Amino acid sequence: MKVILRGLEIVALLLLWTPAHAQQSDQSFEQFKQQEEQAFRQYSEQTTRECEAFAKAEREAYEQFKAEVQRQWGEFTGSTRKDWVEYNEDASARTRVDFEKGEAKVEVLVSAEEEATSKLERMVEKLVMDPGKSSDYKVTMPDGKVHAPKPLGKKPVLAEQVRTAKGAPVTRQNAKTFAQEVVKKQTVKRATVTGTDGVKRVKATVTIPLVPDHLRRRAERYVPLVRRTAKRFDLETPLVFALIHTESYFNPKARSSAPAYGLMQLVPKSGGRDAYQYVYKKDRVLPPGYFYVPEQNIELGCGYLQFLRRKVFRDVRDDRKATYCIVSAYNTGAGNVSRAITGNRKIRKAVPRIERMSAKNLY
Repeated sequence: MKVILRGLEIVALLLLWTPAHAQQSDQSFEQFKQQEEQAFRQYSEQTTRECEAFAKAEREAYEQFKAEVQRQWGEFTGSTRKDWVEYNEDASARTRVDFEKGEAKVEVLVSAEEEATSKLERMVEKLVMDPGKSSDYKVTMPDGKVHAPKPLGKKPVLAEQVRTAKGAPVTRQNAKTFAQEVVKKQTVKRATVTGTDGVKRVKATVTIPLVPDHLRRRAERYVPLVRRTAKRFDLETPLVFALIHTESYFNPKARSSAPAYGLMQLVPKSGGRDAYQYVYKKDRVLPPGYFYVPEQNIELGCGYLQFLRRKVFRDVRDDRKATYCIVSAYNTGAGNVSRAITGNRKIRKAVPRIERMSAKNLY
């Protein structure tokens, strides 16, 4: 009986569903759709404003730190794609590792009367055991929230990449002895520098060579992570490794002038934002420190490559040609790839020409 009554209720509803009701429903749906689109636009605009606010706060903190360095050193040296740079707390000493050349420099400032040896030894010891930090300064947001520097990892950045005079790996147990050997045996260069404060200081520098296969040793620590993440996003593992090598030399604190951050050099307001939205279906502002966590950086880097393949260049049928397109787009932006081919930034106009070109000509 209940089934029959339920059936009659449905018939009654269908009879009541007149064209007028349908028109009213269509109007309601259109209103709902417009409200949803407006809400999305407002959310996107708010996210953009938050992104701009953070970029402004980060830039101001960076410039303030840069000015403090210049006050003492007379010039500024910071991390780049290939250089890992760290300063001590009062910015009177710094370590700089060139991952392209395979050498590390320890530089300290002292007054004319001070002896630089002990300070150099402390900084050499610190360098070989240093896990690094995401930044040398704090970023304070307009709402008072503070983004503090975080460690780049648990292991020393130079683990397995420096050796003692006898060829043994430098560890926590022999780091102090190694530092003393370096300062004693290596040539310590001295120069006088004048800071923006007008004070003359002595800069003492010692250079330490990395092992010949330092690049491979840095890359090896990321093998399980890259393999796992590449498989998740249907990418070739060698492609991801090649991209990291080109973008950062496996420098965990890589930073470009864009600014792009981390191993796969993601720009927070463009590729980083697109990648996060693609992977997590949320539009979110990400601070630079987020990109210095290898798991997060490689996840979004691989996610961005898949986004370019499946969304932007989805109509390019040949995988080899698609690879050329997504790698180029990763570096310079999809619009610029299109412009290089057609003179126009619209991808839909470039794809037909890409399809007609040979892979060799496209390359």
